Amino acid sequence: MTPSLRAAGASRAGVPYALLLIALCAGCDGDDADQAFAQLPCDILEESCQDAVYRATAEVAQIRAQGRPPVREIDVDALEDELRERMTPDDPEAEQSWSTALQLLGLLPQGQSAQDAVLDNAVSSIAAYYDAEQKKVTVVDRGTGGEPGRDLFVLAHELAHALRDAETDLIAFREQHVSSTDSFAASSSLTEGEAMVIGAAVVARTAQGPGYSVDWSKLASSVLDGALSSVERAPAPLVATVEQLPYAFGTRRLALAWDADGRAAIDPFFERPLLTLLSWSEGAAARAAPDPLQCFPTAPPPGYVGSDSDSLGLAALIALPVALGTDSARAALNAGTSWRDDRLVIFRPEGDTAGPERAVAWRLRFASAGDADDFASSIGCCLPSNMKRAESGSERELLYLAASARDTLDSWSDASACGTAEDVPVAPSPMTRMAGQ
Repeated sequence: MTPSLRAAGASRAGVPYALLLIALCAGCDGDDADQAFAQLPCDILEESCQDAVYRATAEVAQIRAQGRPPVREIDVDALEDELRERMTPDDPEAEQSWSTALQLLGLLPQGQSAQDAVLDNAVSSIAAYYDAEQKKVTVVDRGTGGEPGRDLFVLAHELAHALRDAETDLIAFREQHVSSTDSFAASSSLTEGEAMVIGAAVVARTAQGPGYSVDWSKLASSVLDGALSSVERAPAPLVATVEQLPYAFGTRRLALAWDADGRAAIDPFFERPLLTLLSWSEGAAARAAPDPLQCFPTAPPPGYVGSDSDSLGLAALIALPVALGTDSARAALNAGTSWRDDRLVIFRPEGDTAGPERAVAWRLRFASAGDADDFASSIGCCLPSNMKRAESGSERELLYLAASARDTLDSWSDASACGTAEDVPVAPSPMTRMAGQ
């Protein structure tokens, strides 16, 4: 997994609030609020309000309160400074490799680093976040003035993360289950989906009392609409997809279970987590049996060696058509659920650890040969200049190659040769450095 995409682990409450509050408060009269919630909504920068929101969130989440984490407020400039410092790569070579690889595939704008793409997305979208390392909540002041319903949701959302962290240890959970961009997005679907459901329930119970109800389908649809719109507007659609889609997928998957059984329905997801973003999607594709690659793209171009790898998952099948301008985010999502597995491998010139040239092989497996052909056709017109489709040796699989130097790409004659999972290169340090955020 790319170091910068792993850095995206800071929790967000980046959802369309106007639509969210419409979904939550349809039919709200506010007169039946339970006495325990009588202080809400309130000024979330006041400690008494923070205490009240924490107690309310713990009660709704059915998790024992264990001491409220500190809550602070910073402005957008301070947010950018802090995130930039935290995202400074321990391994600049790995950061450069991933930036180059994603640019070659059209998944990152030319000239933009993966780190900057993640940072720009975060600075533009974060309303608040919970830091699992420092055990504190940060609220971002964007100068728009307080909106009680929105502010209540934002703080309850982040405190839901804090309560889950006390129960589960989110850093350890990610270290155990996150090994790729795809599994990161899946993990985020669980943690963000739980926080969305709890935050929404706190707002609804504040407005309606113990017998509250939420139109979960409307809420999930609103969040999905907002996420897909963000993907289409984003300069780096892959980053936006990995960051935003888990809110919608997690909300839809967990909300009905929560309505039926409360926390008892959520805990099993942490015990046996779903490890692909596809498994969090809607419909039959989400229930598809695992269908992993057996042929891994490990044969390098002449004079190159493998340096790193990743599985990008459903997020890339949504992001790439958007980035290339060949399809809308929603259409790409509908088509992308035919994804079954993928592996991307980065190669560098042998003996050259600091040079800029890289080559990339990306093999994708689909549910059927027709699905593979459809995806290839959807992007075939507009591949980046140093990227091409190669013979994969399988009707259900596609193989794409890209290289900084055109002669490297042209001389890469055995790319379709199959390697094993054990042959796939993994760089140990940068892949884990940001797992706890």
